Amino acid sequence: MESEEAVMGIFISLYNVTQGMRDEARKAGMYKNNLFNTQYPKLQIVCVQDILDGRVLQIPVVEVVKKAEHKGKRNKGQSKLEL
Repeated sequence: MESEEAVMGIFISLYNVTQGMRDEARKAGMYKNNLFNTQYPKLQIVCVQDILDGRVLQIPVVEVVKKAEHKGKRNKGQSKLEL
């Protein structure tokens, strides 16, 4: 998360998440979404089975999209995808 300057991260594991993994993720703290006055875990750990079972991740969609659009503007050397 630090090297990518990300405010949040999702770690996907092939195997079940252990209590130690949950504890480490909890240490990352919470991300505050001021727009909707909500909080989200900065680091979420899920296993593939969680995804297949339909577990919903806690992410602030509005701010994530806004951040991704901003980062995209920095990549001036990237070519445009044409359909």
